[in-house]
Amino acid sequence: MFFILSKIFLFLLNPFNWILVCIVAAFFIKKQLIKKRLLIAAVVLFVIFSNNALYMIAMRKWQPKAVQPSYNRTYSTAILLCGMTKNDSNRISYFSNTSDRFLQTARLYTTGVVKHIFISGGDGSLAQDHPKEAVFLREEFIALGIPDSAIVIESNSKNTYESAVEAKKIIDSIHFEPPFILVTSAVHMPRSVLTFKKAGLDVIPHPAAFDVVNKNWEPEDFVPNIAVLTDWKYLLKEIFGTITYKITGKA
Repeated sequence: MFFILSKIFLFLLNPFNWILVCIVAAFFIKKQLIKKRLLIAAVVLFVIFSNNALYMIAMRKWQPKAVQPSYNRTYSTAILLCGMTKNDSNRISYFSNTSDRFLQTARLYTTGVVKHIFISGGDGSLAQDHPKEAVFLREEFIALGIPDSAIVIESNSKNTYESAVEAKKIIDSIHFEPPFILVTSAVHMPRSVLTFKKAGLDVIPHPAAFDVVNKNWEPEDFVPNIAVLTDWKYLLKEIFGTITYKITGKA
């Protein structure tokens, strides 16, 4: 039930849907004052949530600082959270725009920072009819020359909380030594760290797939950009998801 509600919640957190609701409601409502206010609300929402500068400020406040991490010791394991693939109608998996998670994990292993890779994540779709992502990622790591003996997977979890719980069980059973390097997207890192530590795992954040980095302002950052509307839902999902996890004792 929690998994289904989270999917509905993501739909409701999309500013584009808020604007659409205002416009559709204004079309059907006959009272002119309410119609006018709904249209004004739609315009205001569009101006605010299509502004890339505002989005960048909010994202930089939320995500870890974009820096090049360095390590002076070797760790037993990098925990890689899934959420970086797409699937076609033939059930073939492909990397998506957050696949820097995969690259960063491969780099940690090939440079000798970690000895093992633990991949956590199964099928995050609502219908639960997609290929298991952890299985696909293991095959991709092996294709890069990383030995299968260095890779451990769990492919049952559907969300961050389940990933943390399953990871705790398996890592305890094989006695990997903490602390562990946790790899996920920068926007997802704050909630992930809280959740994994709540589950009893000592993790060091290694954020990847930064959507926003420190840079000088450009004129186009202040011009309305409709693509930014869809970016907000992921940030809002993480903010409200973290609040929900804290309330329910998951983080």
